[in-house]
Formats: sequence, C-alpha cells, structure tokens
Amino acid sequence: MQLADHPQKFALSLSKDHLIKSLLFAEFFFLCSSFNLFDLGGRNLLFISFTVLAGLIILACTFRNIPTASGGLILLLVYLPLSFFFNISVAKTSSFLYSVFFLFSFWLISSFFKKRISQTDYTYLLRSILLAYFIVLILGQLYVVLGFFTQNVNVNTGVIHNPFGTLYEPGRSAYRFYSLSTEPSSAAFVVIVLFYSYIVNNPERQPLHRKNIPLWLMLFYMITFFKSGYGVILLSLLLVAFFRKKENFIPFLALALVLFAIMVVLKSSAIERVSAIVTKLDLSNIFSMQAIDYSASFRVLPIFHYLRDIDLLDPHFYLGHGAGTSSGFLIPLIFGSPVASYEGGFLPQFLYDYGILLLVLLIFFLRENVGKKLFSFEIAVILLMMTNANFNTQLFWITICCFSLNRHYITQQIDTLSATKAPR
Repeated sequence: MQLADHPQKFALSLSKDHLIKSLLFAEFFFLCSSFNLFDLGGRNLLFISFTVLAGLIILACTFRNIPTASGGLILLLVYLPLSFFFNISVAKTSSFLYSVFFLFSFWLISSFFKKRISQTDYTYLLRSILLAYFIVLILGQLYVVLGFFTQNVNVNTGVIHNPFGTLYEPGRSAYRFYSLSTEPSSAAFVVIVLFYSYIVNNPERQPLHRKNIPLWLMLFYMITFFKSGYGVILLSLLLVAFFRKKENFIPFLALALVLFAIMVVLKSSAIERVSAIVTKLDLSNIFSMQAIDYSASFRVLPIFHYLRDIDLLDPHFYLGHGAGTSSGFLIPLIFGSPVASYEGGFLPQFLYDYGILLLVLLIFFLRENVGKKLFSFEIAVILLMMTNANFNTQLFWITICCFSLNRHYITQQIDTLSATKAPR
C-alpha cells in the first residue's frame, strides 16, 4: 500500500523530512560561523546545545534507519578515550569531550546530508552562506566607515574586536574584517572552502562560466579585505586547482595577474606579509620568523619546537601527553611573558595532546572520507589549515565536512551520468 493513499501519514512524512532538512541546514550554518549568544571557556555553547538537540530530534525521527559510522570515524572514537585514560591524571576532561562532540557533529552532517540532502540543495546552501559572509563583511565595513567602531572603544588600547566581525590592530593593518568567523584567517579558509565546494558541485561546472563571475568577484573582495596571509595562499591554490590544465593556462594567467595587480594597488597587507616572510626569512634560523611576522610565527614555530623535543622512546610520543596539555608546553617557548592560554593549530598541539598514533588514524580517516590523492587541492588546504586550527575547532570540521560531502556528491553525479550513458 502506497504512503500517498493515507493523506495524514503522507503529510506527517513530509513535515518530518522538512524538519530534518531544516535542522541539518542550521547545523551546517552553525558549523560555518561563530554565531553565538554565550560561551564557556571559548566554546560556543549555542552551537553545542543546538547540535545535541538537533541530533536527538533527527535520531528520534530516523531511529529505524540510522546511518552507520565509517571505519575511520569509529577508530578515532575508540582511540581518543584510550589516550585520555592513559593520561587521565593530567588530561582535561572538557577538551576531550569537545573533541568527541565534533566527531558527533561530523557524523551528523556527513551521514544525514548524504541520505537526505540533494546536490542541488547542497549547492544552494553553500551559495547562501557565501552571500551571508559577504553581506556581514559589508555591514562590518559600514560599521567602521560610519564611525560606530570608534564610538564604542578607544582604538589606542590594543587589538580590539567589535560587532560584525571587525578588528583593529594598532600599528599593523588598522581595521581588518572577518565577517561571520572568529578571525580573519579563519574567515579566509571558510569562504575559500565554501566557494570551491560550490564550483565543483555546480552543474555549471566551468569555473569561469558567466554565472560564476559575480561569485568570483565576491570571493576576491572578501579575501582582499580579510587581509590574511592565509587568504592569499589559499586563493593561489584555488586558481591553480581550477586552471592547471594546459587549455586553461591563458585565462588562469590573465585572471591571476589581474587579481594580484589589484591587490598590490590596494596595498594589501596580506600580500606584504607573505612577501616579507618569503624574502626575509633566514632558513638556517627558522625562529627568525618571529621578528618578521609575529602572528605567522605562532602558526609555524610550534611545529619546530615539537619536532625538536621528540623522544622516540617516550610512550607519550605515541599516545600523547593528555587532552588540553599542549598549551602549557608551548606558552613558555613562544611567548616572552606569561599568558593565560594559547590555542594553536592541529600541528603540533593535537599531536602533543594525543600522540602520533592519532595522526596515523586521522590519515586513514581522511583517505576514507576526503580522498586518496596525496597531491590535491583538498589535502593542500587541510595541511595548511592544520597550522591554524586545532582538531576541536569549527574551522577544522567544516573543512573536513565540505570535502567529504563534495566527494560523495561528485561520485554520485558521475555514477548517475555513467548509468544514463550505458547501453541498454
């Protein structure tokens, strides 16, 4: 008997599907943004609360057809508690639970998007969030231009964050912007990943199709005013990824020259920062980076401190020193004066916390969910992101989620095309 023969059951099924779809869209948006009404120790309690509530509702609605987790995800869920209990005397419970929470969030988005969200709806969501980032950036710029920023604070007091993702850094790049994210470099990562995902999932697959030109201009505008060195590097990787084929070389070269010429004319601080590091860094003394770009050194130098202190005979090298302990290890090494806490990237903080075995399992997880190609845009972005964001951050997981969903939808699209072309 068909469901349509029973109007009440059919209506209930439609409303349930609409509820699940709405919850998944909202979960994806929260993961993409720093939208928050309250936090605890830097953790977004609104996002956590929504994820738990949405997860319970979705599981209740689909309890007869709950997707199974991938093998790589299960291995991570088994290993994290193992490392935590091995270092239970020093490990921080809140840090451990937050890591497990993000694995749940990834499973929720990845599994249910693949079962219930079409590729068309996914691309619509990506474009909508990109547009939201652009609108909030414009609002932030108006907030500064109209003088509201200076009315609220004294700009001589140091680095200052204000509404609409506005930031003031005295003596360096003045006003910077980060829209819906937490800071400029994170904003650059998010919009590049969202844009790339939109292009590769869009039926108008050609990157320079006329319908994509407004999005290219919007992306370039955002990267320019985020003023992040990461943004410049990511934009370069994006151009190479889309235009690396011989037939695309001329349009790629022309577009790259135009974009970077405009950046130079605008005297983008991001270009200046990347250029200064490339030209002034003494490779025989990598720690000289601290004098060239203090902010960039926070991302790179901790890796060298970690590698320098590796002891292959120490079991902590393999199983970690305990969740949340890396901050205490790195603060004395990279700061001239005591600070309360330091949150760096996956490399090396999460390796210090959970050990090298975690990296092995993560590689297996990425091969399973993102792709097996060693040299790809996705892997390049993930490696770069690992110097900027830790495992238990929204930036880390929105990147992994997008790349995992891209792989699913593109594979699905290829299979569908192959089936339609197959001889009957």
